[in-house]
Amino acid sequence: MPCGVEAIARAGGIAEVADRVRGRLELRANRRHPAPALEATPHWDTRLHELVGAPDCSCPDFDEAWAQTVSALERSPHPPGKGYDAGVTLARASFIVARHLKPDRVVETGVARGVTSRIILDALHRNGAGKLVSIDLPPVNSAWVDESRMAVTADLADRWTFIRGSTRRKLPAVLGGQLLRMFVHDSLHTYPTMMFEFQSVWPLLEPGGVLLADDIEDCAAFSDFAATVDAHVIVVQEEHRSGYVGGLVKR
Repeated sequence: MPCGVEAIARAGGIAEVADRVRGRLELRANRRHPAPALEATPHWDTRLHELVGAPDCSCPDFDEAWAQTVSALERSPHPPGKGYDAGVTLARASFIVARHLKPDRVVETGVARGVTSRIILDALHRNGAGKLVSIDLPPVNSAWVDESRMAVTADLADRWTFIRGSTRRKLPAVLGGQLLRMFVHDSLHTYPTMMFEFQSVWPLLEPGGVLLADDIEDCAAFSDFAATVDAHVIVVQEEHRSGYVGGLVKR
């Protein structure tokens, strides 16, 4: 085997090698499913507050949570909210939903250094209740592998379960047929993977529950799925980086 594949095999076994190969093939196939032009929702944060039944408080405690996330990554050469990290927009949307819906369980796909994971855990900590389950197949890039989950510090980790692996393999068991109020997609942004996650989660999402997805411009999965379900749709252009975050609030 080539050296790169050997390294992957040592890190996670043959199943991970197969999942990474499939992911690369799916990424190449994304060109067959281009995303349509996306129109951002005006005053999206106000609208999201409204849809989760909360006053538009602007969540001032988010700024503190974000500052603490940045602080947790200070020893890294990679700036927060860049590269494999989620950006501040997905973080803010996740915080709003977790803070106001007060979910007893959140499922997240994609972790990297744990920016969104930490923000959700911070919101649950402030709520005084709730657990987060995160699924991630860490990137091969060694610099980012070494920093996997760095943002999640010990004071928040008691509410967290991290599961290593692809969502195709791990998500069904994590969901376990249980109802859910909040789900966040930030794993592989390919049409098959995104549709698999959305179709797996949606039947279990409670009315009023929220599905958030990062980088919905990468393919048409979010737009195509949104057209098939009864949901309020929010589209947000990301701050300080290119791309869009999508949200579906189940009617």
